[in-house]
Amino acid sequence: IFRGGKNQMYEGGNRVPFIAWWPEHIKAKSVSNSPILGLDIMATLAEITGEKIEGDDAMDSSSLLPVLKGENTSVHPFLMLQSGTGKQTMIIKDGWKLIMQDDKKDKEYKIRRPIALFNLNDNPSEIERDNLVNNPGYKSKVDYLFSIYNQTRNSGLPTKNLR
Repeated sequence: IFRGGKNQMYEGGNRVPFIAWWPEHIKAKSVSNSPILGLDIMATLAEITGEKIEGDDAMDSSSLLPVLKGENTSVHPFLMLQSGTGKQTMIIKDGWKLIMQDDKKDKEYKIRRPIALFNLNDNPSEIERDNLVNNPGYKSKVDYLFSIYNQTRNSGLPTKNLR
């Protein structure tokens, strides 16, 4: 039901299953709908092995152990993603997704503009006619998500510290 494909800005390019098997640690046939990032594997393995992740390496990686053990349903306050060739960035928070177009000439990734807003709870297929970015009733939602994205991106702080 998801629009798009691998490395695109739509959910078809972002939503992929993640399967973990660890007898005696992960309950068999358990399922979680917690959104995660592939980058989270690094922090998860570091926690399991007792290794430290040095400096800024994988700074947005969060350990999935609480989710895998069924102790917690969320490891991220929001997700920040990017698509490949189109230079779009996205923020997903509380079921809302804002897609932004980065200026392709900007090498510092600081110039961007909102191009789509979807309520993924009501519109997981991201049907274009339901793009709310230009709907005046959703301007505050666009501004709010755009602000969170810009503040986070410009802060250089790990997203896991921004709850």
